[in-house]
Amino acid sequence: MKKKNKAQTIIEYAVFIVFLVAAIVAMQIYFKRGIQGRIRQSADDIGPQYDPENTISNFQTTRSASSSSEHGVEQPADWTGLISGRQYYVTTTTESNESISRTGEEQIIGN
Repeated sequence: MKKKNKAQTIIEYAVFIVFLVAAIVAMQIYFKRGIQGRIRQSADDIGPQYDPENTISNFQTTRSASSSSEHGVEQPADWTGLISGRQYYVTTTTESNESISRTGEEQIIGN
């Protein structure tokens, strides 16, 4: 009688584990859909996403730059010629300006 009771307990555990694994496998689809839904919602909260097949864009980018540079040597105020021990001061002035402008439009069609 003890062996029959022990065998019955082992079969009950095996059946329980089989049902538990089957339930987890069946719910796997719903877990995946839930995660994909949250990712999609986060992406939609950011804004419309770029899709080359559903996006029409027309942009013009203008870039302009200018720079000027000045180099020179300053001499002391009491300069009387090339005498050893005098100090020379090298000056460098550099200015640069750069601007970039982008104008146009982007339209997302369909969905």
